[in-house]
Amino acid sequence: MHLALHELGHIATFAVFVLPIFLATKKIFAAKNYLIGLAVTLFLDLDHLIDYFMYKGIGFNVSEFLSGIYFHASQKVLVFFHSWELAAILLGVYFLQKRKHAWLLFVFVGIAAHLIFDTVYYGFNLDVYFLLVRIFNGFNILVFS
Repeated sequence: MHLALHELGHIATFAVFVLPIFLATKKIFAAKNYLIGLAVTLFLDLDHLIDYFMYKGIGFNVSEFLSGIYFHASQKVLVFFHSWELAAILLGVYFLQKRKHAWLLFVFVGIAAHLIFDTVYYGFNLDVYFLLVRIFNGFNILVFS
């Protein structure tokens, strides 16, 4: 899928996931919170840069980066921010803070929407986005097959 269409998929998924929050309570549905969550949804893939630079070292080639070839060449997938644990921690902090920081809920939704879209789009199992699963498997790319 072309990158722009893929990102539109992330945006649409985020919008669907945020809709119940909007319907349930407009109080926390501020534009700032929505934009923070949307930014997280879109920029979560920046963690791919870690994988890319571990493979490539210094230097950058846009088409090579967008192709994802570095995952197959290194046989590793780190993507640290693609993590259900991170999402759960943020949601937990949101509730521990007695829901004072609504933006945390939107960050959680942004991460969850991104992970679910990628899981469905690529046909992965849900567990591959648990960081602990990747750690215990040495970040081996075979976890994603």
